[in-house]
Amino acid sequence: MATLPRQGLLASYWIPAVGIGKPEQWVTVPIAEFAKYRLPNGKPQTNVVFLFNATFTGTPQNFKPPYISIPDGILQQVTLQPGQKQTNVQFLQSLGIKVLLSVWDITSIAIPVWVGTEFRSAKMQNSRSG
Repeated sequence: MATLPRQGLLASYWIPAVGIGKPEQWVTVPIAEFAKYRLPNGKPQTNVVFLFNATFTGTPQNFKPPYISIPDGILQQVTLQPGQKQTNVQFLQSLGIKVLLSVWDITSIAIPVWVGTEFRSAKMQNSRSG
């Protein structure tokens, strides 16, 4: 029987804005910062980056388009910004880092549901609600 190759995994979450300090201040850490952390062999330390968090917009009883809501901070990472030749997500992917979108089911507070969807195209439609 053939054996599968082994590879260590370090997954990280990226949040568009985080509150730090006292008094609390909201800051945004650029997603490209993940590229700065390297292993001794030069490869990125992080293998997978989860973009946190999109949310389902409906309930099982009322599930209709647009299906999920994606925060502006995440949309900025997956779409070309002025002066860019590739998106921030494409930059990480060019280094071999998988980038996934976390989708949280906020309708069931006790048990959140996470769905990982890898971004494969720069032609992502803006699916924000309202």
